[in-house]
Amino acid sequence: MSLPVEYPDGYVEKWKREEILDGKAYLAPRPTTDHIEADGNLTRTFKNYLWDKGCRFLPSPLIHFNPKDRAVPDGALVCNLEIIQADAIYGAPDLIIEILSPSTKRRDRGYKKGLYERYGVGEYWIVDVSSRSIDVYLLSDGRYYLDNVYQVLEDWELDMMDEEDRAEVKFQFKTHLFDDLIIDVHDVFKNIG
Repeated sequence: MSLPVEYPDGYVEKWKREEILDGKAYLAPRPTTDHIEADGNLTRTFKNYLWDKGCRFLPSPLIHFNPKDRAVPDGALVCNLEIIQADAIYGAPDLIIEILSPSTKRRDRGYKKGLYERYGVGEYWIVDVSSRSIDVYLLSDGRYYLDNVYQVLEDWELDMMDEEDRAEVKFQFKTHLFDDLIIDVHDVFKNIG
């Protein structure tokens, strides 16, 4: 547990997003406004959809995987509600979302991706607000494979593509958990960039 940090103006920060990965503690940086906006957009989408579905979406939850690995992703969807306790999630969620920050992207794409894979998190999204893209990884035979990358593209970018490449572009997708939950990449990045 980290101690409160006293700032010069007397303000004391009492709550921190501290992770322990492979036994080493990391303090999450203060998110940017674009990061907060994307997080809010995703949270609203999941919370509205899951209202009466028997699963829960938790923004910035503490997840205990083992004594040396305690992660704080940007969001987690859990359908096995028994793993949710008052202080944290104990076990693997069904879906985890990480929104990249310059200081965390290496861990999000590296160690944490491997951790989530080892513990059987069925779906992992890496959201990059700078490129307005979402990498969707699905677990198959104990390994993640990149299912697709969804990205907001400007009209001029689409105009530069040939017809075949333009036909491959998809702006909507769904989580493997629910066939009727359609995510539009434009909604995720609304008010960003």
